[in-house]
Amino acid sequence: FIRTGLSSTYSLGFSWAKSLPVPEARTSSRSNNNLMGFIPTNIQLNGFSQGILMVRRIFDFMITIESKYLGNLRTQAKHLQSGNEVITDAPLDNQGQGEAFSPTDMMSASLGSCMLTIMGIAARTHDFNIDDTKVNITKVMASNPRRVAEIKIEFFMPEQHFSDHHKMILMKAAQTCPVALSLHPDLLQTISFNWAD
Repeated sequence: FIRTGLSSTYSLGFSWAKSLPVPEARTSSRSNNNLMGFIPTNIQLNGFSQGILMVRRIFDFMITIESKYLGNLRTQAKHLQSGNEVITDAPLDNQGQGEAFSPTDMMSASLGSCMLTIMGIAARTHDFNIDDTKVNITKVMASNPRRVAEIKIEFFMPEQHFSDHHKMILMKAAQTCPVALSLHPDLLQTISFNWAD
């Protein structure tokens, strides 16, 4: 599938001239990556226009964020499920105004937020809490090409006692959050914890 432009134009590399053998259950299994699993059963796709309609429904189902370029190196991203919006600016050292998070700031913030979220899930699972945990995030840029070379994550845990077992659970959770596992291995993630006790 190739989606181009705002008109939702699609290029289809196969024929829709006959009905497709579609599984009864909806699926998004990574093992077969079969987008046809999103199409309901017993549907006759007898024309190109019907094929486009079904592909559009698949993509609409999968869209999470809608972003818009506002001009002057500023963008607006909308979380479609909640309607929440975030503005980004290019930073001062890269022709921007620096009046909001830069895209690389957002990436760095996402890493810290993801770690906190997975730590919160782990704490809830093991019947303790990490409310009021704070994190300082430092982004280190590199050049040629311009990129994030390192993200420093420093946790400040709340003033309560954490057993050694709970500490291990939290540190492991932070290191295995989805964002941490999705970043390029060349990007250094430096994580430290400050415990109150």
